[in-house]
Amino acid sequence: MIKQFLVLFFALSSIVFSFAGDYDFDVSEFEKKPFEINTELKINPILIGLNTDSIFYQLQKKSGDSDFYSRWRFELYSSFKKGDNTLFFSGQSIIDIHEPETEETNKVYEYYLESRVSANWSFIIGKKSVKWGKGYVFNPVSFAGRQKDVNDVDASLEGYGLTSVQYIKSLKGPLSNYSVQIIALPGFTGNESEWDNMNSDFPTDAGWNFIGKLYLLYRDVDIDFYILYNELQQNKYGFDMALNLTTNFEVHGEVSYEENFERYKLFNESEGAGNEIQFEKFQVKKYLAGVRYLTVPGTTFILEYIYNEEGLSLDETKQYFEWVRNDTWPIMYDSSYIFPMEFYKEYFTHQFSMQNYLYLKASHPEPFDILYFTPGIFSIYNLDDNSFQATLDLSYSRFDDFLVSLKYSRMFGDENTEFGEKIITEKLEFNFTLTF
Repeated sequence: MIKQFLVLFFALSSIVFSFAGDYDFDVSEFEKKPFEINTELKINPILIGLNTDSIFYQLQKKSGDSDFYSRWRFELYSSFKKGDNTLFFSGQSIIDIHEPETEETNKVYEYYLESRVSANWSFIIGKKSVKWGKGYVFNPVSFAGRQKDVNDVDASLEGYGLTSVQYIKSLKGPLSNYSVQIIALPGFTGNESEWDNMNSDFPTDAGWNFIGKLYLLYRDVDIDFYILYNELQQNKYGFDMALNLTTNFEVHGEVSYEENFERYKLFNESEGAGNEIQFEKFQVKKYLAGVRYLTVPGTTFILEYIYNEEGLSLDETKQYFEWVRNDTWPIMYDSSYIFPMEFYKEYFTHQFSMQNYLYLKASHPEPFDILYFTPGIFSIYNLDDNSFQATLDLSYSRFDDFLVSLKYSRMFGDENTEFGEKIITEKLEFNFTLTF
């Protein structure tokens, strides 16, 4: 299988170089066009190593799984601009070939109309991806958007259907710029209409969510304040900031507070309640603190600490593993009953399923004078159970219209730890991206 993987790697690389031409300068390319369309084709063969002893593997009753699959991904971005109005559309089509099955997924990521009413006012209606926050891998203040993929932080994110109005103002003095943005976002109400189901996976149960952001540029400090309000009192409050202490040293942070967050809580006999699971409401805090440092030789380091109170505690995680491994999952007879597999999907499929993490990334462009080559390494460390993931990322971008990268990831951890129980214990991933 590794031989087939390498043959495919070199075959695709040869195709890329055969179509790559010399660099041409065309002034017309820099002229603003009213209609633009960009497409990307990504071919992504993946070789994986499965952890057949994992609790999660056993829960899914997997057998005879292939250790190789490929993903073909096509992305489309288009925009039409007329005066102060812009129409934007983006979508993605994915074909996963994982013997003996093939799965196709089609998604519309964004489609919206943006109108600039004046120099200060703008208006958006449609499905829009909102990216808020200063964190590199995690954004507690992303009240109107989705979280990034920690293994591909630059990947496109699907938006939510919303209406937004924004006011921007420049000033003279220490406070040189500020803006106010208000978003109205309909949530999932359980009705059958397409409008009511538009944001079915938005993380509140309210029919409407009203979200606000106040941005301030005070001297050299970027500051944002956030608020989410809805009729069910699932309110959220947030703050973030970023500051360049020197030209090569930046600090950033985010903090959020959420009211009436609902999730299952696991109890054991030592807590006086017996082995049981209860559905409770919590007041949840999340925060992130990070630095970005660029050395004189050109190496970039990113270090972030992540606290996610929404995740499971160490005791709860141990309790879950113990109940499943010993087949002592509590039997509940009320409407809050949840099966072990449902609990796994609800919590352990999240990127930060527990509470305390450390993220570290180092990258250095063109080492040893190898042009267009950028190696990097990053790790996600679970501070609660001392398990972690380490990833080596190698990319080559000789031409603007293609990118070749190779990524190897491996999980490290003892039994009954987050990364030690992952279904995939290692992964070798090749990515070929052609833009046209």
